[in-house]
Amino acid sequence: MEELISYYTFRNEEFVSTALPLVLPAAVTTHHTNPGTTKPHLTTKHVTVTTKHHGHGHHTHAPREPSEQRSYSFYYDAYSHFMALKITVASKATCYIYFLNADERHTVHEKTGIYQIEGTILKLSLVKTDPFPYDDILLKTDPAGGFAKFCTRSTALIKLN
Repeated sequence: MEELISYYTFRNEEFVSTALPLVLPAAVTTHHTNPGTTKPHLTTKHVTVTTKHHGHGHHTHAPREPSEQRSYSFYYDAYSHFMALKITVASKATCYIYFLNADERHTVHEKTGIYQIEGTILKLSLVKTDPFPYDDILLKTDPAGGFAKFCTRSTALIKLN
């Protein structure tokens, strides 16, 4: 004997009734209480369902990329008319020294001018590797020692021009 079960779903702003055949699992059996009746009586058996628990440490994932962090800082020395770019990667800093020409000494004070000079310095920093002695640049800087605070002796100095 196949029984039907009805369920309702909400489709297109109205409830729709659907009848499905009722399939009883192995744990549920039907039998007749009286041999002459046709009305089934449900008897349930206790079934323990065991599902293997998957550990959380056994999943495979793609390897994670190491994080890459860089910081870029610019310093303009008005006393000696040079700009320095300090790039710090993993707590190791390198300072790139760029001496401004006569035109750049005026445009450095304008918003677009300083951005152009910074762009030039960034481009040159990709290809230049000429070391620059720290003591030479220190002698040319302002008496307040702004550059000495910006690029300490532990940073590598590279001359860009």
